[in-house]
Amino acid sequence: PALVAAVRSAAGAAADAIAGVVDAAVRACAGSSEVEDARKVFGAVDEWCAAGGGGGLLSSGYAAEAAKKVVASHRSTLGAVRDHGERLVAQLRVVANRDE
Repeated sequence: PALVAAVRSAAGAAADAIAGVVDAAVRACAGSSEVEDARKVFGAVDEWCAAGGGGGLLSSGYAAEAAKKVVASHRSTLGAVRDHGERLVAQLRVVANRDE
């Protein structure tokens, strides 16, 4: 009985922690614009290249496209965190609330 209670408690605590991560991922996606994020990434890359003596990349369509891909990949990763996290939370809640 004590071990079962400990496992249930741990499952509940883990579910709460993962739910917090899921909420953060959802807020990160909802709180930003993909276009604005891509502009920020492009600006940072351009500034970094200019500081290195490369003269900047403002005329490069390749750099803009790369920035869009970085942001899309990041948002896709956050979506996967949300999806997998929600499934894991549901499974842990079942363990935490199991009557045995």
